[in-house]
Amino acid sequence: MGLLFALQAGQQARAAADQAWEIRRAGTLLEYLLETGPRGFNDTTGTTDAFSWRLETRTTGGERPIEVCHRQVILTNLRSRRSYRAATLETCPSEAAA
Repeated sequence: MGLLFALQAGQQARAAADQAWEIRRAGTLLEYLLETGPRGFNDTTGTTDAFSWRLETRTTGGERPIEVCHRQVILTNLRSRRSYRAATLETCPSEAAA
């Protein structure tokens, strides 16, 4: 009986470690894409490191002289199907002024 409980605890620990590793990778990728992803109003999609992702930039209607945009990245893990999201406000790309 003790061996059964030990095996079950080991499986639960492994699952928790796998989930923690996925969350850490997702956080790193979210930050990277927000900082270095293409600037523009066209949605960008891709697949990186077992995640599919989508990068969106939308105007918020902020007043001039500086337009403010909402920039968001959505990740989905291809294996677990968990979704992760991060967003920020920043100056709109120059094409917004056109």
